[in-house]
Amino acid sequence: MDLANIVEDTDRGFALDIIVTNPTGKTATIAGLSADIGRVIDVDTGQTVSGQYVSVTLCILFLSKAFAGLSKSR
Repeated sequence: MDLANIVEDTDRGFALDIIVTNPTGKTATIAGLSADIGRVIDVDTGQTVSGQYVSVTLCILFLSKAFAGLSKSR
């Protein structure tokens, strides 16, 4: 549960409430971490490239609890 404590620490950490929507349209608010990077280095040229790379980290345990009963895709 250490990971869950880190990922979901909205009181003392960097976690944010993230709204997740499943394929059936049901939504749930789950605490998690997010990153938004606006510039990256092109590995071939070494030049800074503008763009946007966004990611979120959620604890799969809380994600599966929020959407219990949703069938898994294969």
